[in-house]
Amino acid sequence: MSKKVLPDLVSSSTDAISAGTGFFSTIYANHMKSYERADMYLENRILNTKDHSVTDKDLEVAAKLYAIPKMRKEYKNIARTLKKADALFKRRVEHTKETPTDIDSDLFDYIMDKAKLISSEQLQALWASLLVQSSLQPGTLRKVMLDRIALLDIKSASLFGLLCTLTYKLTVSDGREYLFPFYIREKNLQKLVTYKNCLYNNEDRKLYKSLFTLDDIGIDYENIEDELEVLQDIGLVKLSEHDDESDVYTIEKSTFSIDVGSQTWSIDSAFDKFESIYFIITGCLEYTTIGLELCNALTEKYPVNESITKTLKEYQNSMFWKSEK
Repeated sequence: MSKKVLPDLVSSSTDAISAGTGFFSTIYANHMKSYERADMYLENRILNTKDHSVTDKDLEVAAKLYAIPKMRKEYKNIARTLKKADALFKRRVEHTKETPTDIDSDLFDYIMDKAKLISSEQLQALWASLLVQSSLQPGTLRKVMLDRIALLDIKSASLFGLLCTLTYKLTVSDGREYLFPFYIREKNLQKLVTYKNCLYNNEDRKLYKSLFTLDDIGIDYENIEDELEVLQDIGLVKLSEHDDESDVYTIEKSTFSIDVGSQTWSIDSAFDKFESIYFIITGCLEYTTIGLELCNALTEKYPVNESITKTLKEYQNSMFWKSEK
């Protein structure tokens, strides 16, 4: 390519991009404003030097001009995440008296590499919680879990945090322990209202449904299933089939202890005469292994909402008298 043609090519190419008026052209132009100093520098060097060439020094200067705004944004994201982590760490240690440990350098770098790309304060708070967890509970975070978390946007991260607040602990008399996010579908709620032995009414039903409302991001109980499917696709939760519920089975008759925050009670297992096995129903949603690890890591950030207690009690009691209406 001749030196005479080069200035015209550079000028026409940059003009073509800057002249775009469409939706994505405008987004691109706004995004690149932070980096335009590097482009303008190289363009001026090419257009105004006698032989229309650039030197290694020119490329070095342009690289610095390009890197500075990018690094500034990344460092700002990291600084905000660290500030949130410091505040959370202080509150948690004062409350739990846990002893902090140094964080594995590879894990710390891995978390920072993810956090530097996050500008949302909600997501920064999530990564801050993971930093604290990695210091106070070493060995509880795995890179595969962090990779899944990196897939969360504001909406899905907020929903997962909400599920953590609606999580209860189930302990079987044989020593097994489970954590379940308590979600049941509308048809389950309607049955509770209609069962004559159930002390549950429409006001209770409305209260339970209101627990799934996140007005600022457009989530409510009516559209929650679509959002839960996103978390399922990411690999954090598993929904039961639409006509089914999740269960915990035991070979022998057992007693289950239920913990919802400070609320604790016990319930005996029901008997499935067709399968000849004892069981308890747990809801329509459960955590995957990675989802459970994440929930455990966020316990301090998302305390349990005890408002699920009445619905959970009546729901699990209903397995003894489903045929009585």
